[in-house]
Amino acid sequence: MLRALAERNAIDTAAVDDVIWSTSVQKWQQGSDLGRMSALLAGYDVRASGVTLDRFCGGGITTVTFGAAQIRSDMEDVIIVGGTEMMSYHQVAAAIEAAAGIKPLGTHAGNPELIALQPFTANGVAADAIAAQEGITRAATDAIGFESQRRAARAIREGRFARSVVAVHNPDGSLALDHEEYPGPETTLESLATLKPSFAATRDLSLVEDGTILGLMI
Repeated sequence: MLRALAERNAIDTAAVDDVIWSTSVQKWQQGSDLGRMSALLAGYDVRASGVTLDRFCGGGITTVTFGAAQIRSDMEDVIIVGGTEMMSYHQVAAAIEAAAGIKPLGTHAGNPELIALQPFTANGVAADAIAAQEGITRAATDAIGFESQRRAARAIREGRFARSVVAVHNPDGSLALDHEEYPGPETTLESLATLKPSFAATRDLSLVEDGTILGLMI
């Protein structure tokens, strides 16, 4: 993606002051400062620096604000921002660690004092709890999901992403991916209503009567 960005915009990579990147699971193939390593792999000039940060789900937008702040303060002139998170790779990393006898520490890094002070829970469980507190119904979230799928299908059909998508190739040069794989243009409100909640375990919480979060495509 960094290579395509430079080529499509005729960027002199020697003029890039920084590549500010976000990755939450910074280990194995997603480790070792992706901002810097990816820029080098993309053929950027060695003078283009790079840094990788982690603010969990807020990491991507944080790279934008950090980059904007650097430019507004006149500290830097040309900055590339973005992020990477391959969710399926989390399981691969966990398998590598298990094979090496490494016990996963979790988001809380295995810190018992932190867990006692601020218990951690999955985002989906927390979302269900918030939905219950705020009175957000399953029907309301289904409606948002349906509208999201409808807009995605229309945008793909009209080629709105054609100028934004960058094809990904395998190491041998063969095509790995060049389009969005998981939209559901056939989605209906009725079909959404038949899906089981992604976080059904939240039924055990006295605050939550029924799971609402299905995973929206926004």
